[in-house]
Amino acid sequence: MAARPRARNIGSASDYLERICEHIRLDLRRYRIAAREYERAAEFLSADAALESLDLRIIPQGSIKTRTATRPFSAEGDTVPFDLDVACSVGVDPMRRSSKSVYDLVKRRLQESPEYKRRLSVEPKCLRLEFDEHDFHVDLVPACPDPSDPERTRLLIADRSLWDAEPAPIKTWRATDPVRFANWFDERARVRVPAETMFSREAQVEALPEHDEVVLSAPLRSVTVLLKRRRDIEFLGEKSRPSSLLLATLAARHYHGEPELAVSLTDILDGILGDIDRQGGRLLAVKSQFDPPEDLTAALSDDARERLVKMFRTMRATVGSLSQTGVAPRSVPEALTALAGRATAESVSKSVQQAMQRANVAGMLGVASADQMLKEVPRDVRVRGVEPVRPHAFHRDN
Repeated sequence: MAARPRARNIGSASDYLERICEHIRLDLRRYRIAAREYERAAEFLSADAALESLDLRIIPQGSIKTRTATRPFSAEGDTVPFDLDVACSVGVDPMRRSSKSVYDLVKRRLQESPEYKRRLSVEPKCLRLEFDEHDFHVDLVPACPDPSDPERTRLLIADRSLWDAEPAPIKTWRATDPVRFANWFDERARVRVPAETMFSREAQVEALPEHDEVVLSAPLRSVTVLLKRRRDIEFLGEKSRPSSLLLATLAARHYHGEPELAVSLTDILDGILGDIDRQGGRLLAVKSQFDPPEDLTAALSDDARERLVKMFRTMRATVGSLSQTGVAPRSVPEALTALAGRATAESVSKSVQQAMQRANVAGMLGVASADQMLKEVPRDVRVRGVEPVRPHAFHRDN
């Protein structure tokens, strides 16, 4: 049986939100730049005899792994770059060897390259390569497999804040589980992502996930992208700000498979706010998904917690107003600005108006009899419940 023709909403809440995500999601050009620099750094590290002898594994993690990376965001003289988190795992015994020794080993290798030495900055939990000309950086996290994990999937990572007291070697490491988190996030998003691995010499280098538009636009990923952009606006230039891991965890826990983006965002925000209201209106500890559990809110100040709760409430009210049937066109840019910033709002409003005009000129514009929503319909096809609009000089005040 042939599939029944479908019509795409133009100017619906989900249409606006999807266009915002298209505008702020990491674009293919920047992804290719990041992939190129990732491969170059991986090849350089893999060529080091000392690291190679320790069974070096290079593993992408964080937003690039979950496919929720966003484009750089700039406002008021501050820029939020996009980052590529990479674990540099070596096969050492953490009971005998401190994280400082592994950190220093990776640092020494990077300093052997004039280019990487120039780009290198030392951070508390990583070695950062700054690519300011592209508004992004690569965070290399020295790590080793956690011997207490039978599957050898969980990692122990270096943390410079644990070195001062000169404790036993094992006390200088902090547990994390980026691979299991990414797999859990993929499962929550109902997207099956095949594992991809490439090899460079004797070191194992995991390839970056493909930049697949269908996978990227899954509702859970899109909601996470929206939360991250609103976070970037709210906490621009501040050190105490909610982590992407916290936002991704909250979104994934409250996503239940809704296919429509506006419904997904509404339900996720309702779930988050429901938990907060049950805790007396405060954001309490949010534990990480895997053992050993970590409080993902531990680094937040009281002020940051209050502002994050307010951010969630504002986003919920905004998407609610955007989803109302018959919303006044003049109020749309204001709602979009509240969600993603003025520049993005202007671009998205313009793209919706252009889509309406193109559909109208092509004779592909219709209106749903149920809710009067404008639709883009296949050419010369009648869609049940949608009345065609005769082409005319179409104008809509956006």
